[in-house]
Amino acid sequence: MHPVLVREHRTGGGQQILYPAGELDAVAADHFTSMIDTALADDQLTGVVIDLSAVTFLDCAGIGALVAGRRAALRLGKAFHVAGATGLPRRVLELTGTLTALQLNPPSEKATMLRTPVAA
Repeated sequence: MHPVLVREHRTGGGQQILYPAGELDAVAADHFTSMIDTALADDQLTGVVIDLSAVTFLDCAGIGALVAGRRAALRLGKAFHVAGATGLPRRVLELTGTLTALQLNPPSEKATMLRTPVAA
């Protein structure tokens, strides 16, 4: 098992940005889900942004991790957004119909889209 490489950045506004890189597939999904869960469990955070700009491959397990993260965020009353998907990962999100559900936004250095939680 190879864990997905993920950089993290916490903004001054209590938001966590996760930057996975490489393949977000069945091998990496459990590790990535754990990282999302850890970020969401932090009471000092208001939300999480997943920046997919460095992801080169995304399969159904990766999508499952993103959807599970969004559901967990909604349960906790926190924001959850996916940003920066391009190429194949973006196409996979479009084809599966999850692009809109994950609140895909253009990449944002400041991740200002986390001001309010996503509606169910």
